[in-house]
Amino acid sequence: FEAEFPSASPYVLSVGGTAINNSTNVEGAWIHSGGGFSTYFPRPLFQQQVVNEYLKSAPLPPNPNRRYVTTGRAYPDVSAIAAIFPLLSYGEYGPMAGTSGSTPQFAGILALI
Repeated sequence: FEAEFPSASPYVLSVGGTAINNSTNVEGAWIHSGGGFSTYFPRPLFQQQVVNEYLKSAPLPPNPNRRYVTTGRAYPDVSAIAAIFPLLSYGEYGPMAGTSGSTPQFAGILALI
């Protein structure tokens, strides 16, 4: 239950993954995307309100031995589609999945701003 580095670092922009539910056509968290709370870096002020609201409604796993903390920096910061999107590789399209795909997507969006 330890937050992964460098995603837990306040010095990086952490990108998570989302997926489209085929039966509802609604975007939500991708089951293979990580996230959590840093045990080393405090939660920044800009995260306080939204994280506190999340913690009130989130179905978190039991925490009898304080195996994780909820007071540190929350991550990911942003998310993008990470499941079954088309990738052009060597002149052919194929399915891609992973945050190794959502991260360059988000970087491309930032580059266009």
